[in-house]
Amino acid sequence: MAWARTLQEQALAVRRRVLGEEHPQTLTSVNNLAATLRAQGDLAGARTLQEQALAVRRRVLGEEHPQTLTSMNNLAATLRAQGDLAGARALQEPALAARRRVLGEEHLATLTSISNLATTLRAHGDLAGARTLHEQALAAGCWGRNTPTPWLPSIPWQPWLPPWGMTLPPAN
Repeated sequence: MAWARTLQEQALAVRRRVLGEEHPQTLTSVNNLAATLRAQGDLAGARTLQEQALAVRRRVLGEEHPQTLTSMNNLAATLRAQGDLAGARALQEPALAARRRVLGEEHLATLTSISNLATTLRAHGDLAGARTLHEQALAAGCWGRNTPTPWLPSIPWQPWLPPWGMTLPPAN
């Protein structure tokens, strides 16, 4: 993974020099490097880059642009990994509300935001809130426009469903 970091740092340097700090491709490189840092366990480095990307996207694209909302969710995941559950939730709740307004309840990005917030609520001990969100995601993802949902078996909360008495819909 060290080679990935090196390549991403080089790509980011080139994009900053050629395209500028606020170009969408530069910000994509910032997020890619942040994801690599997070995977390598450098949560502080990832957080710094994600905070920078979010600030620029908010200023340039606005609060409800899909890329801004993605940056909010990325930073929230890092905050959660650092144990800052309140900080993660403070980003995830408005990101989810905006995705519901902008993209609709059944959009995959909205479902991802629902799952992310539910994971944070669960980590915070709010099992009822987490369950409610997961049920909403299941209802929208299983029976909405996205049917069939090939991503459903891979989501991290599926193992909790049996203890809550829920069952998955039959496979088509």
